[in-house]
Amino acid sequence: MNKEMNHFVILGGAGYLGVYLVKEITSQANNKVTIVTRNKSKQILFRGYENVFFESSTKNISNQNIYLINLAYGLDVSYKRTKKLNNLILESIDQLCSNNQVKTLIHVSSIVLSEGHKDLVPKLDKRDTYKYAKSMAELGIKKIQSKYSIPTLIVRSGNILGPGSV
Repeated sequence: MNKEMNHFVILGGAGYLGVYLVKEITSQANNKVTIVTRNKSKQILFRGYENVFFESSTKNISNQNIYLINLAYGLDVSYKRTKKLNNLILESIDQLCSNNQVKTLIHVSSIVLSEGHKDLVPKLDKRDTYKYAKSMAELGIKKIQSKYSIPTLIVRSGNILGPGSV
């Protein structure tokens, strides 16, 4: 009996957390992962994984049933550049939702954004570029979820230690 192949599309799948997630997902034979990344040199991290694929653009992924996971966010020292980077990521996610049948959308944030906020809603605050980037991403994901009526999970995992952590 043939099992249906589960196709996961992951933005940020070649980053610190993404590598572990991709390896876990692909440990199941009926799962395949497409990592959307600007840096295809990260393919070396997945040498020998026959069910991991790389794309540099979301335009190449269409007419498929997918599970969409976003681990990516843009961060720069300037607010303006941070906003531009995050808008590009959100545009890519919107494009994936528009061109595919998205079964589930998962957005992972590595910071708890809602401390002190009664309604657990992120607040855009330009004084902290990192929190601004995370808040902007989460608010953008909520708009996309509403636009396409996609079952969505936003994971606020707290700080994740990795390369560059203090």
